[in-house]
Amino acid sequence: MRHQASERLAEKHSLGVIHAQDFSGSGRFDWRAHAGFNAGFGNDITFNLDNVKLVDGGTLTGWFTANLDTFDIVDFEITSSANSTFTGATYTKSGASSATLLPQYLWATFSAGNSILLLNFKDAITPKGVELANTGYEFAGGYSRATVSGSLSPLAAPVPEPATWAMMIGGLALVGSSMRRRKVKVSFA
Repeated sequence: MRHQASERLAEKHSLGVIHAQDFSGSGRFDWRAHAGFNAGFGNDITFNLDNVKLVDGGTLTGWFTANLDTFDIVDFEITSSANSTFTGATYTKSGASSATLLPQYLWATFSAGNSILLLNFKDAITPKGVELANTGYEFAGGYSRATVSGSLSPLAAPVPEPATWAMMIGGLALVGSSMRRRKVKVSFA
């Protein structure tokens, strides 16, 4: 029986993404475990694109929502600015022919206009966000623009309104008062 590590062949892609193949015969390979990535984050997280600058002075703005346990992209809307050569574009999940999220990048292709959007991350994405690497790009209409800088930051959790807090406190007061008024007879047999 061969050693488990020798059953797998892994190589590092030029984008910094781990590609792997399982030669153990099971047909399945968990790249997260191989990469030492065990998220356990739970819910969907929405990330904002912060100060994402492109090589020609353009910008990318918008957001995407993803589950970092399953690396499913729930939704996204990212807009690129226009310049003298490029008309700008809005990229959405509903308009994407494919969208992939891995710890090191977000990749989306769009059949309309043969467009591609790639956001490479400097490190693995976490719920705290991540800085963008300067190897990402946007390609649309025969024109390509590389990312220069920027980051992703999570949206802050919403703070409940005062009326919500008042209803919660009032409900706890009612439960407390009903518990206090209830008389319990204790008998020993």
